Amino acid sequence: MGFWGTFVVHRDERLLWELLPGIAAFDDAELCYDGVSGGWQVTRVFPRPSHLPTGFLADLREASGAPVLAADIFDSDAAFVRALGPDMSGWQAWLDLDAALAYLVPPPAPFAEDGTYLGDDWSDPDHDRKVSDVRQRMLAEAPEGVAAAAAVAWAVEAGLEPGTVEQVREVLGSHEVFVEDLFFALLNRLGIATDEVDTPARPAIVEVLRGLFGHRLNAVEMTAHRPACGERLAFRGRPDLRLHFGGRQALVACGCSREFTLLPTVLSDDSAEASKRRVDGSLAHAASVVLGRPLTDAATVRHRYLPDVKGVALRFGGPDLFVVTVDGRWTVAKGSTAPTQLMNELGPHRRDEIHVNPWLAG
Repeated sequence: MGFWGTFVVHRDERLLWELLPGIAAFDDAELCYDGVSGGWQVTRVFPRPSHLPTGFLADLREASGAPVLAADIFDSDAAFVRALGPDMSGWQAWLDLDAALAYLVPPPAPFAEDGTYLGDDWSDPDHDRKVSDVRQRMLAEAPEGVAAAAAVAWAVEAGLEPGTVEQVREVLGSHEVFVEDLFFALLNRLGIATDEVDTPARPAIVEVLRGLFGHRLNAVEMTAHRPACGERLAFRGRPDLRLHFGGRQALVACGCSREFTLLPTVLSDDSAEASKRRVDGSLAHAASVVLGRPLTDAATVRHRYLPDVKGVALRFGGPDLFVVTVDGRWTVAKGSTAPTQLMNELGPHRRDEIHVNPWLAG
């Protein structure tokens, strides 16, 4: 089954749903390209194009103050691309126009009024004529040559380094089995170099934790999740936990995508500000017993019957801290009673045994 939806391209540090909050169609969107230094993002929106608000692209341009682009994808077979620049009216083009016509002008069923099958090679002259008329009108509205020139001008205005008009026109007239591949080829021709970005491999949790042995836990805070390139979130709107170890980069614990991950961030925690950060309520109370203590050992946590229970147990020279995510929600518990405490958090119908994998040290 092909993809129905829209790719939205904008330039800003903020994510699409941060720039245009309150649009339901963005609830399950995923970031599939993040240029970081260049500021360009490509976001995949899964609802069908007709579900997006009219004029959202102009609203995005206003919110970001930068050129924008969107591509409506029809079952991975065809795409309608449209773009707006800050100082020009924009441009539009079709990718794989002939495939698009099958959706825009559906063929009639090959049956006569009495139900007789008319054969595989039957065609309706009226339908063929209508397809031809629609095709000519679409080409008149977005001719490949004019669209290619306008697309290059859009890219230049956006501060990109596009290919030539002929190179862009070649992409517009090409065909791919999956039109998404053609769309990303177009972005690269326009200077948004998605082909040059590799999603970095995530380090193993064991490696991350071993690198923290001997370092003191200064603070624990809750922070909004910022998706990574290609990440599909199972639990939107759920926060991450950030653990600050002295002399090391901050550590982000995330359970938004059904997998528990620990990732070092670019933030350093040598500043005095790190010690001022805390999570609120029960999380802060649980973490308080180990703050200022060095990490001496660690283990991963799993549940025998509930695969969604994932996390780590951290040992600080005696006191233990259990950090567990359940359906994207955090539970932090301390001490030898932590497994029981965690089960109480899960509710009476989920009080099964928690298993702690062998400690990492040694």
